[in-house]
Amino acid sequence: MKLHGAATMLFLFLLGAMLNTHIRRAIRSRRNLATGWIVIGLIVFLVISAYGLYYLSGETARLIWSTVHWILGVVFAAGIVLHIFFGRRTIR
Repeated sequence: MKLHGAATMLFLFLLGAMLNTHIRRAIRSRRNLATGWIVIGLIVFLVISAYGLYYLSGETARLIWSTVHWILGVVFAAGIVLHIFFGRRTIR
């Protein structure tokens, strides 16, 4: 879990760096916006579920927060793959 938390901090740092370059440029060029916004939305919900899991969950709610966070993580991974796939497809 400590490794997961450290990877999350690194990911959020990289996301902040991408806000200034990749995301801003993509919005201006109006390319691959649908999957991009979906990925950003998934990140927001992952952060919310992580917060809920860490700070809001008691013994009964922990299983619910954990399941939601796990499902969002899997969907996020699939969303990243789709975002890259569609992004590379629009370049050609």
